[in-house]
Amino acid sequence: GPTALLAHEIGFGSKVTTHPLAKDKMMNGSHYSYSENRVERDGLILTSRGPGTSFEFALAIVEALNGKDVADQVKAPLVLK
Repeated sequence: GPTALLAHEIGFGSKVTTHPLAKDKMMNGSHYSYSENRVERDGLILTSRGPGTSFEFALAIVEALNGKDVADQVKAPLVLK
């Protein structure tokens, strides 16, 4: 999860989100700006809140790599909100 970023000192200064139980660990030291969004993208750093956001996270990865049009095509048959 996003705590791997902290463990390897990746993306300091980025806006991130994480599972609520890991928030205190991620914010220790003020290395990141915390977001309560279900999925957060800050440049090349892409994070999500947990298992319940897996489809949104996957679609955000598709969008980051292939653009919004492709992500929308992938999303359409998934019957997501």
